[in-house]
Amino acid sequence: MRPVRPEPPVLLSVARNWQGTEVSCSSATTTALSGPQSWRLPQLDALGADADVVSVTIGGNALGFSSNLATCVGLAVKDPTGNPCQTFLTSDGTDRLAQRVDDIVPTIADAPDALRQRTPYAEILVAGRLSRPVPGRRGRLHQLRRTARRR
Repeated sequence: MRPVRPEPPVLLSVARNWQGTEVSCSSATTTALSGPQSWRLPQLDALGADADVVSVTIGGNALGFSSNLATCVGLAVKDPTGNPCQTFLTSDGTDRLAQRVDDIVPTIADAPDALRQRTPYAEILVAGRLSRPVPGRRGRLHQLRRTARRR
């Protein structure tokens, strides 16, 4: 496995002229790898031993990235120089984002083995998402990133 730049897998496949099957789905969480999501089959079921390349982006939805980002942006508008995101995420004395990271780490850690079992000869690319959601880090929006990096 090797990380790639934060390009969505579809763009990566077009740029490299790869042919394949797109099985990612919006709002999928880490459980969608091995279990169904709504009406969709588990994503691992789409993989075969003949795959050459598999790209995976995992963890953001299970972490609540989008909702945390929206909340933190909203809070930062009201308090652009403080740390409202950090205050919100730790308001009960527990770092809730760090706890979510701890909760999903086992599933993410198991993903490479699950992919390798299905695709023994494929190159597995771990694709990222946004590394800095909002320029300037106003309102300490980087709390999301820093907390995830601690793990």
